[in-house]
Amino acid sequence: MKKESWFTRALYWLEAFAYREATRVSGITQSMLQNFRGKGVPESKLIYFPNAVDLENSGMPSELGEFRRQHGFRLEEFLAVYAGNLGAKQGVEVLLETAPLLCDPHIRIVICGDGAQRESLAQRVREMKLPNVILLPFQANYRSLLADADVCFITQQAGAGNSFFPSKLLGLLAESKPVITVAAPECELALSVAEGEFGVNIPPDHPRKLADLLESLARDPVRLAAYGAAGHRYVEQFEKNRVMEKFLRELSAVL
Repeated sequence: MKKESWFTRALYWLEAFAYREATRVSGITQSMLQNFRGKGVPESKLIYFPNAVDLENSGMPSELGEFRRQHGFRLEEFLAVYAGNLGAKQGVEVLLETAPLLCDPHIRIVICGDGAQRESLAQRVREMKLPNVILLPFQANYRSLLADADVCFITQQAGAGNSFFPSKLLGLLAESKPVITVAAPECELALSVAEGEFGVNIPPDHPRKLADLLESLARDPVRLAAYGAAGHRYVEQFEKNRVMEKFLRELSAVL
């Protein structure tokens, strides 16, 4: 929380002024719109304008096994992949805490990306001696990575905000990837998982539950396939043309 001062009061005044004078106020999540309502923005001004994804080229076949061959993973290994920014709010540390709790030697936690926490994560992997955690740099061939991933992580540190909705989720669902999220149950991300039934949400700071879930999924390809299919159905509402057409209709109504 920011300490109240003349500067923060000025910012709040500017925020209220912008909402009052704006013709329309848009938000990318329903939680964000609810926040606007709490700040006194009338319903008539609100527009839901979510992130969008191009589904036209999604699901196009990428060569299976290319990522595994490049990094020495065997076909029978179960790859649980986090790919993205390695910053403080992502809370990727929970994956390191989960790794030593895994009993199945075929499960690999693969962390790909760069960011402010990368070096500290690498140091912890060395200190904890985690042979089942592989830390890789950003992958230029992202589609190849997704093609070989068995399940994908999206993690969120506790207290990161209930309106947080990472756009990369849509890309994972477009590729029919089952998703494990680590987020507060009341946040937008976790609510989306419950609504779309494309994976499982685990609350932050529960590595034991996360380890149990990974071992269960590694033995259940039918369940993984069901999550992937559900995700592809769910993401259709965020198809780029559909989202833009609805937004244009809103703007036309203003004119």
